Amino acid sequence: MTKNKQDVVASLRGGLIVSCQAEPKKGSQLYEPRDIARMAKEVLQAGACAVRICGYEDIRETRNLNPNAMIIGITKSAYYDGRVLITPDIKSIDQIVDAGADIVAMDMTKRTRPSGITSLSLYLLAREKYPDVVFMADCSDFDECTLAINQGADLVGTTLSGYTSYTKNMLRRDKWHEYGPDFGLLNRLTKTFRDKPIIAEGRYRTPEQCNKAIHLFDAWAVCVGSQVTRPREIVRWHVQAVKGEWTK
Repeated sequence: MTKNKQDVVASLRGGLIVSCQAEPKKGSQLYEPRDIARMAKEVLQAGACAVRICGYEDIRETRNLNPNAMIIGITKSAYYDGRVLITPDIKSIDQIVDAGADIVAMDMTKRTRPSGITSLSLYLLAREKYPDVVFMADCSDFDECTLAINQGADLVGTTLSGYTSYTKNMLRRDKWHEYGPDFGLLNRLTKTFRDKPIIAEGRYRTPEQCNKAIHLFDAWAVCVGSQVTRPREIVRWHVQAVKGEWTK
């Protein structure tokens, strides 16, 4: 973590971030760290400004294969009640930093961890421990984004809009009967917090949507994932479209 924080944030401006992740529980065959690292190399060579990588081994392997890459690191933890929280504790943050990520992304929603610690408390603890690290707040609504900005988060993403219990029914379906990006939240954020690094993330699946996020709504950067790095999902969408059975 030797890069200047302002340089790290500036390097993302107007760029495409690609989330390179694979989930063996969903049948992916590309879940080995070396697979993720190679996938990251492919998208970086294609022009991505950064990659978003999950887990210590995957981050470390990606760093080794791509020494100059801009890496956003996360972990994911699933809980008994169905929640999936991003980077839920200080141990996860320690691992991400140790693995060599440039940016630590963490859940900044209203949801409390099973340990009882709130997102804000964890964030403040992490900032104190790692003052030179760039932190990205993954949020689900305007109030969460506002809190993150007011607390000095370096980057704020719309990552979790539609994925929390209190936002999942807020989004309209597009012509494919699929939940699309939350452009409403993005628009409100960029108009309220001009020149703040707002990252458009969450169900961005087409070049048109990415173009709209940057050039119409002035997002700092846009992050895509499944539609680039998960062949199984990509093929499933196309098969369903061909058969006229497009579903979520």
